[in-house]
Amino acid sequence: MSNATRMEEEANKVLAEGSKLVNLLHDMTSLTHDRLEKRTQATLVKISNMKTLIFILIVLGPIVAIGMAIVCTQGLARPLSVLLQATRKLKSGDLSFRVQGLTDEFGEMAAAFNEMAAALHEQMHNMQRAEQMTMVGEMAAGLVHEIKNPLAGIKGAMQVFQEEADISEEERAILSQAIDEVQRVESLMKSLLNFAKPPKPQLLPVNINDVLEATINASIPYSSSAPDSPKAIRIVKHFDPHLPMTMVDPLEMQQVFLNLLMNAVQAMPSGGTVTATTFENAAAKEIHIEIADTGMGINDEISEKIFQPFFTTKNKGTGLGLAISKQFIEMHGGTISAEKNPAGGATFRIILPCTQAEEAPLPDQDHRDVRIA
Repeated sequence: MSNATRMEEEANKVLAEGSKLVNLLHDMTSLTHDRLEKRTQATLVKISNMKTLIFILIVLGPIVAIGMAIVCTQGLARPLSVLLQATRKLKSGDLSFRVQGLTDEFGEMAAAFNEMAAALHEQMHNMQRAEQMTMVGEMAAGLVHEIKNPLAGIKGAMQVFQEEADISEEERAILSQAIDEVQRVESLMKSLLNFAKPPKPQLLPVNINDVLEATINASIPYSSSAPDSPKAIRIVKHFDPHLPMTMVDPLEMQQVFLNLLMNAVQAMPSGGTVTATTFENAAAKEIHIEIADTGMGINDEISEKIFQPFFTTKNKGTGLGLAISKQFIEMHGGTISAEKNPAGGATFRIILPCTQAEEAPLPDQDHRDVRIA
């Protein structure tokens, strides 16, 4: 304080430092102001953009919503329209119509609809066939009744003429041939009647092995050559010794087995092997019977036709043997099928339910003779 010169110098230094501080503060204030201005402008731009977006949403939102509603409605309306059209087709009787082109849940509904239409078509076909067979049965019964008596008279007259002593051997041979043809017509009429109006099964507790064994013993010896002949028929049996008793009509089963065995023999004109197999499927309560041969087999073209009535590949066949067999098996609640063996020949497979006596319906009072030949 006593040195005025030093005091003035110190004051000047303080003024200089204060001026620096003021300039620094001014620079900091300017920088802060510039940054705040930029942020404010950026915020204002964002607010402007948000206002524009909100305006666009307010204007376009209903339009977009309406468009999405139209698309969704069409997405629901088209499958519903297709299903409605299919229902109308089904109602009009067009059971062959099928729904196509639908996906997701509607695809599952379309698949269920198609399955229902197929089942109805099959059921309708079966009903029509049953109605036709009823009409054929009535016609066949009347036809057989009208033809049987005159045919028996013709055959009897021919047999009387054949026994006459004053006819030549040539005439006797002609009469014998005519009698054979009359017997063939009688057999055909009997087969037609059995197919058109099959008798109701007379169920009895039997062992399928016994029925099949008796049928083989009765049919094969008369339809094959000598054992040492190259055309001999060899029989192989694989019977299940523990096969349970089941309720079947033994005569009808014997006729089924006879048809299959004779077909097997006729399919092996140069000899071969017939294999008969039985076994039980205890889990499914079923009895399986298989008759296989080493013959000519079954062509793929006719594999689906062999059980149709009047279809035959034989020159003198009636085409009713397998059809009648199929009827008999189905009347017992079973199934029959045929397949070509990889090594040659064919296998016919029968599946019968293992029915006990208490589960089977009571037979009619007018029993037929059920003795097995």
